Amino acid sequence: MVSLRILSICAAQLVLASENKVFAPDSGITDGPLLVLFPSVGIPSEHYEPTVVAIQRASEQPLWAVIASTEAGCDASFKAALDAAAKEGWAPLASAASTWLLGHEDNETCAEKMLTADAAAGAVFMGALPGDEFDFANSKPTFILSAELHGGAARPGRAVAWWRRRVELIKEVGVDKALLEKPMVILPGQNSGNFCPGFDVLGDLEAEVDQTAATSHIGEAVGVFIDGIYEHEASEIMGALTDQTEVLLQPLLTALDMEHISTGGLNVNGSSPYCEKAQLILAGLSSEDEARVEWTDQYNPRLAYNYSSTPPEDPTGTLMHCHSNTSTGDKLNVLLCSWAGYDGANSSGTDKFRFYDGAAAGEIGCKMSSSDYLALKLNTTAEHSDRDCASINKYALETAQSLLSDEQTKRWQRRGGRGICVVEDRQTPGNVGPYWIYGTANYTETESCLQVEGFHLKLEVDAGHLPGVEYCKLMSPAFAVDYLLTGSMKAITATKMVLV
Repeated sequence: MVSLRILSICAAQLVLASENKVFAPDSGITDGPLLVLFPSVGIPSEHYEPTVVAIQRASEQPLWAVIASTEAGCDASFKAALDAAAKEGWAPLASAASTWLLGHEDNETCAEKMLTADAAAGAVFMGALPGDEFDFANSKPTFILSAELHGGAARPGRAVAWWRRRVELIKEVGVDKALLEKPMVILPGQNSGNFCPGFDVLGDLEAEVDQTAATSHIGEAVGVFIDGIYEHEASEIMGALTDQTEVLLQPLLTALDMEHISTGGLNVNGSSPYCEKAQLILAGLSSEDEARVEWTDQYNPRLAYNYSSTPPEDPTGTLMHCHSNTSTGDKLNVLLCSWAGYDGANSSGTDKFRFYDGAAAGEIGCKMSSSDYLALKLNTTAEHSDRDCASINKYALETAQSLLSDEQTKRWQRRGGRGICVVEDRQTPGNVGPYWIYGTANYTETESCLQVEGFHLKLEVDAGHLPGVEYCKLMSPAFAVDYLLTGSMKAITATKMVLV
């Protein structure tokens, strides 16, 4: 994983070489399990001491612990940590792997890498998410533990993707096994800096939990995870923490299901409920006329294909190849085409949105029929024929705001979060279809709001090719939820990390 943290020159000069620091259990037992904590790059090891002590106190196991020096690389650092613990009296269990790996922020990578070592029993990713290729289902026991007010790579808007993977895993292994071996918890009101008290992590929102309480919560969560493995049963505490996490993530989960679901579409690729709603908004028909229409969406997993290659690429499943159209039966049958993803490397006015990294789609592409064309086919007059992509983006914003919990809304208001401003659509040059395919929705962040600009194409009802089509590149409601939960309350210009 690539950390979003940037250290200032002054802060980097303060970071000196550190030795492995060993913590023996109060019980004096020599062969208990061992924690090896890999600090995030640039954070001095002493900032993790309260966290290690809290885990030791919370666990029923006689835990040893080492805060590792990570200057020599993952493999060498892991070996050095084991040697340091042994030098202080720790004796590894001969019968089983007994070392637990804890990785914070960017040094999640060391915890993930060393999880394959024979000595490793499992891992805890603190304020971090596994790499995209991590084999979650088949790994050793793994605990994803992040924080609600994490503002970077493990924020709720990204962590929700791993929650959805966990939901799929539950279908395979059952709730009990998933809760025991693959729990995921987002601690409410806490941030990534709470894992390393006294050090501010760039990008975090200010924590709303007293540090003493935050450290206790972290210790309890990790402690009950490790205890559950040795006792072969997840605790009620872990169950309560995961239930709490699901409630916290619910706005994102609901919004993501609007982007794409596996059912309801023209084929096995499913459908986009959001594009279906977008077509209804754009049509502007009366409820009586809407009842005369049958809407069917074709979701496309890919944006485009190379039609000029030799031989041409297979166009199947691409938004480029799919075209909205109508046919007449008992009702007017309307086919619309959808896609959710992001292709914004050259579009957004604010750099970070060119490389948006959330679980939500950076944009949704909907190929639809215009209000004028549908009214013509139905021999009627639309009640609202003046709607456009901006009208749909306003609906996305309203939806996102309605999904937030009362506490999330109050936090946004209390902290003076920026809003989302829907501005006039950008038109496709010459109404040329390929230009629209490769064009994008545009995001520009200002001091007052995040400006959202849809990308629009509309052909007249008497056009010689694809008459009456209307296409929009749109903001996803899940994108809006992600922004309101974190990005809206962060300074536009990133500040440097400082030691406090």
